[in-house]
Amino acid sequence: VDRKEVFLTTKINTIEVNNEGIVDAFHQSLSDLKTDYVDLLLIHWPTFSTNLGDMLEIMYGIKESQKARAIGVSNFNTTLLNECARLGFEDIYCNQVEYHPFLSQSKLLEAMKDLDIIPVAYCPICRGDVAKDDVIINISEKYSKTPVQIALRWIIQQNAVAIPKTANSDRLKENSDIYDFNIDESDMNQIYNLARNQRLVPSLESNALLYPWD
Repeated sequence: VDRKEVFLTTKINTIEVNNEGIVDAFHQSLSDLKTDYVDLLLIHWPTFSTNLGDMLEIMYGIKESQKARAIGVSNFNTTLLNECARLGFEDIYCNQVEYHPFLSQSKLLEAMKDLDIIPVAYCPICRGDVAKDDVIINISEKYSKTPVQIALRWIIQQNAVAIPKTANSDRLKENSDIYDFNIDESDMNQIYNLARNQRLVPSLESNALLYPWD
């Protein structure tokens, strides 16, 4: 496969790597991936050894070196996204956050839309819980799809990207087979109504000690 046909993303583990170690950690990723560049470099968690501006300066320095095509963030809330823009970093590529039918991210999605930031949903099938929900099961039968495919399509129709995790080749094919149908508005709303604040990964607010910047 030609390298240009593959979109590679890597992250800086900012919980373990301070600002001074970002460049070295990034070059280690390039070595591990056996590539000269990545398409996307992310701040994994919003925890800063000095402040957000310093970290973004380092990240965008990597972009200027053309070793990363784009810079994005992960687990950023609305306040932090607006702070990126205020600091002059208005071309944040994406924000990778937990999002699935049982966790509403409406406020954050609206902010990303305003800032032209792509939403990327991790844990989009809630570690398999979508396959146990009666509403999603009923909708899946209507469209002759699996509950997982319904959950992923629901996210895609919100102009977001879903990144389900699997090591099973059959499930990988199933996860990709979501572009030949559309969920109608009433069914989309049924799934929206399933939100119950079920969070698999602790939120920024519940881990305040990890984030010295305010």
